[in-house]
Amino acid sequence: MNDDQEYYVITDIYKFSTVMRRESLKVLYEEIKDEEIDKYITVEQCSSILKRLSHKIDGKLYLNEDMYINMLKEISSQIHQSALSKLASEDIIECAWDDDSQQMVFWVKNNM
Repeated sequence: MNDDQEYYVITDIYKFSTVMRRESLKVLYEEIKDEEIDKYITVEQCSSILKRLSHKIDGKLYLNEDMYINMLKEISSQIHQSALSKLASEDIIECAWDDDSQQMVFWVKNNM
């Protein structure tokens, strides 16, 4: 950790991950029950992202602002992907691979 950024120690991975996923999901829902959040991302998935993006030194996790922002982006991205998959599985939207853009495209079904 030789850069000029300030680092913060994560003392409770589970609690930090729980707060991160709840705050990330607020983009889609202002209020949501904990059991509903697991449909989009689990605490374990958030913890895995945290562990991968942070520095581990002497058994402690250190996070700087850039790492925090990257973690927030990755959690939010996973939530949005899960939400789109959920809508597609409920037959509300359709999706397909676009060879030209090399990405998935989504659209609302005609009967909606």
